[in-house]
Amino acid sequence: MDTILKDIKEEIRRQDEKWRGGNRQMNDEWSLDRGYVILLEEVGEVAKSILEKDNNELYKECVQSATILMRLAAMSRNLDFYEF
Repeated sequence: MDTILKDIKEEIRRQDEKWRGGNRQMNDEWSLDRGYVILLEEVGEVAKSILEKDNNELYKECVQSATILMRLAAMSRNLDFYEF
C-alpha cells in the first residue's frame, strides 16, 4: 500500500507540473464538473487497459484515477488537497 500512496503523491506532483506549472491554486481553474469529466476519461483508460490485458498501463491509469478521485473528495469537503 505504501508504494501505491507514494505513486499517487508523485502523480499529484506530475499533474500539477504538467497542467499548472506547479501552481497549487486549483480551485480557480478546477471545478467538480471538470474533475468528473477528467475522471470519466481516466476510467475509460482503465477499462481499455483491462481489455488489452496490459497490467503496467492498468496500474498507471488506476493511479491517475485515484489522484483525480482524491482531488474531488478534497474539493467536496473544502480540504487542502496537499496535506496528505
